[in-house]
Amino acid sequence: MSNNTNPHAGPLRSRASLYGWIGGAVVLAALFGIYDWGTAFDPLIHERLTEGPFQPPVRIRAAARKLAPGAPLNLEQSVPLLQQAGYTEQGGPAGSYAVEDGALVVRPGAGVWQTHEPARVRFDDEGVKAIEALDGRKLQTYSLAPVTLTRISDEGRTLRRLVSYDELPETLRNAVVAIEDHRFFEHDGIDLTRTAKAALEGVVEMRRPRGTSTLTQQLARGFFLTPEQTYTRKLKELTIARRLEELLTKKQIFEHYVNYIYMGRWGPFDVRGLGMASRRYFDRDIAQLTTAQSAFLAGLLQRPSYLDPDRFPDRALKRRNQVLRAMLRYEYIDQGQYDAAVAEPLGVVQRDLDTDMAPYFTALAERELREIAPGQDEGFDIETTLDLDLQRMAVAAVAQGMENVDERVAKQRRFKDKDVPRAQAALVALDPHTGEIKALVGGRDFESSQLNRALARRQPGSAFKPFVYAAALNTGLPGQATRDGEVITAATILPDTPRVFEFGDEEYEPRNYGHESGFVTVREALAHSINVPAVEVAERIGYARVSKLAHKVGLDSVRATPAAALGAYETSPLELAGAFAMFANGGRLAKPHFIRQARTGDRDFYSAAPESVQVLDPRVNAIMVSLMEDVVNRGTGYRIRSAGFRGAAAGKTGTDDDGWFVGFTDKLLCLVWVGFDDNTDLMIEGGDAAAPIWAELMKQADTLPAYRAAKTFERPKGLEEAWVDVPARIAEYQREAEEERLANLAMAVDLPAVEVVERERHPVQHREQMELFLPGTQPEPHKGFFRRLQFWRSGD
Repeated sequence: MSNNTNPHAGPLRSRASLYGWIGGAVVLAALFGIYDWGTAFDPLIHERLTEGPFQPPVRIRAAARKLAPGAPLNLEQSVPLLQQAGYTEQGGPAGSYAVEDGALVVRPGAGVWQTHEPARVRFDDEGVKAIEALDGRKLQTYSLAPVTLTRISDEGRTLRRLVSYDELPETLRNAVVAIEDHRFFEHDGIDLTRTAKAALEGVVEMRRPRGTSTLTQQLARGFFLTPEQTYTRKLKELTIARRLEELLTKKQIFEHYVNYIYMGRWGPFDVRGLGMASRRYFDRDIAQLTTAQSAFLAGLLQRPSYLDPDRFPDRALKRRNQVLRAMLRYEYIDQGQYDAAVAEPLGVVQRDLDTDMAPYFTALAERELREIAPGQDEGFDIETTLDLDLQRMAVAAVAQGMENVDERVAKQRRFKDKDVPRAQAALVALDPHTGEIKALVGGRDFESSQLNRALARRQPGSAFKPFVYAAALNTGLPGQATRDGEVITAATILPDTPRVFEFGDEEYEPRNYGHESGFVTVREALAHSINVPAVEVAERIGYARVSKLAHKVGLDSVRATPAAALGAYETSPLELAGAFAMFANGGRLAKPHFIRQARTGDRDFYSAAPESVQVLDPRVNAIMVSLMEDVVNRGTGYRIRSAGFRGAAAGKTGTDDDGWFVGFTDKLLCLVWVGFDDNTDLMIEGGDAAAPIWAELMKQADTLPAYRAAKTFERPKGLEEAWVDVPARIAEYQREAEEERLANLAMAVDLPAVEVVERERHPVQHREQMELFLPGTQPEPHKGFFRRLQFWRSGD
């Protein structure tokens, strides 16, 4: 028995034996033609090549960008937009562009189906001056190719941008060949000299052979075989590589390789292929890569995770320079080009996944596609409703607003000497007239958390109150009065004092956040989000009316209880935004959606045909919009104005454990939610947490022609205006309440008689305000008299 004092001797011998076996196997394969056994794999190769090297992915794009005369866009800003959409000066699937005499000439490619006509865009100091066809015809709008957000394939959430061999710049091809397989265009798939030499070096040096696989072998291993490491699989790899060389040209093999190869991660996505890697690391089309950038991508092929430039920039730089030395060695570049490229910094762009890819949005678009085409998940080209400009603004607004929230949370006494939790946010922006979702943020950072808070169900609190008051105003329509014949208007006086509401065998006692006011109008109650009047009005009209309207707008969880009036039933930001869109669309409800149109192959498969349903009478809706304007102008949403947004806007705050604000202009509706994932109370009101984010987005959106807010909201015909002396009417209600209290007191002490004396009111300063009413629901003018109770005992 050998007394071996080296504990690694056994493993070393085993590895040496393995490497020697592999080296010998390769040599034998060369001598005796073992890899001609490759015809046995022809069915597998044929199947993969017949299907195409890559199954047609689902391509998800943003909405096509439309240019129009008057757009605030100059020539320098337009060129990057075209490049982002895939246009190049040389031409590609999206098309080509050229700058001619200060104008931009755009020619769509074969991959663009939104428009097929070339156009010339002219600019002046104000922006786009004119758009015309090449034959001189004036065009009112012009659609560019929509930007691709992501591709989804059978490999999972993979980002890939297919490129042809001819689209690859020569410098990039040379970089790959120099570092990975410098005899690629000479060997027949297996570099026997290189493989045998590496295997023998492995035996001598007691290590695994490195750098033995050709590009063809790498393609055979990764594309056709499982990742197991066995002798049999190695022989399969060799034989398949040989057969690929017989069945495909070198250009085809190289093209398959550069489109398949793994190039690292971008958040939760795999980046595959050099085409997408160019976008991922340098935010540019592959045709625009410099020599240094080409060398970086070629170097990354070896070990993308180990060479990740975000985490290991020194490793990445060292590897890039190694590729440049190889390019110099094989005379693909000269000494001057080498010196210039080595001097360049890595230049990797820190791209924002949430901004560039809109991952929360694309996940929901993918879900909608499965509803539209169940069981069909390949080959679709999807144009979504996403406005990339607005999406970038939304991401920036959330980031800016949440810094303020973080500061306020950190100052809360409950977190003194404790780790401060990180609040989250969600934002939904949609066109209320069509239901198109224009921007969506599901969290602060998709890379760290893929939980989509736009779908998370929470209690909306007071953000639900507009539906309560809308149901109440419906009582002014013919035949809709309450069982007691009461009609609720914007000027109806409601009590704002503590009370207990009985509901079946249960009692419900709402509280206000501030002090009780005694009596308030419906307008004041909504503007200042007072709780007791909301439950009072729901009780008067019947809780069932509230839940019925909620169900009509898609809030199906709402039940007919007193708690419904204060938003106790859970909903999601996406669901509530869709319901609220009714108010911004004249009482008509359009279903929110993410996909505008879809094609498969060369045919149209689906085109959204937005339909809206009249849920609320347009006149009632107009009164509600007026009430919610006061929320913004002087109520709980006042921070909208103090933040500098000046357009006509209406909305409602909400505060439960979270902060909400949902508001709209005549062009755009936006909802913002802020809170903790674990339902911890945020302890910041919606007007302070969510409203500033809304204001920042809407200020930025107002710079885009599509969303520029009007100065006032339009009102339908059929409304009447009347002056209402609110202070006098409230004083009258207060006196009547006092009469009732005294009358009850008289009965309690058994006073024998009561006299009602009507006296002229003392002159007071009138503070009348104009109010909107449905026809016939105006209150009677104040009479200038009040009643006073006088009590006496018999004999007095």
